[in-house]
Amino acid sequence: MNLLKCMVILFVFMPRCDVEGCYNNQRLTFCPKKRVVFEELCRDVKPTPCNYVEFKCGCVRRTFRRKDGECVAEGQCEIEEPVKDGGQKEDPKVIHETPVQIPGEVVPPAPDIKKTLVLDGPLSYSGGSNGCPEDPEKCAEACKAQGFLQGACDLLISKNCYCRGRQSSTQQET
Repeated sequence: MNLLKCMVILFVFMPRCDVEGCYNNQRLTFCPKKRVVFEELCRDVKPTPCNYVEFKCGCVRRTFRRKDGECVAEGQCEIEEPVKDGGQKEDPKVIHETPVQIPGEVVPPAPDIKKTLVLDGPLSYSGGSNGCPEDPEKCAEACKAQGFLQGACDLLISKNCYCRGRQSSTQQET
């Protein structure tokens, strides 16, 4: 009969219980007669109150309840205090200035994307700089030597020479 009474009590009272999902070093506990969750607490932390015969989350063994409610190891009991003036931790300031140019250092101007040489036909990489970006004529000569009609330096990645327009065998002989 005792088992039957226990089963009835469980089935009657369990749906009314607010069962929480426990996470991060927590376990589901049953509230004892003292009406506080049995767990280790960090210094200056008040015990979590609960109602008798209620399920609550408590910290697992060797973890302590911190002021913010997290269960942590004993060495992590202290919470980092935010800075008073802004409420946030101070981060290193990012300087948004242009870099200082050293005298004698020549920085080439950025190429105008509208003046980019447009080549027709399939693109072929020549396999090196072939004078780019200093001597685009050398790139064109290297492409012609490989049997292409045109050669140009890449304006975005200026160290590459690209060739286009494969010549037919009759055009190469003339």
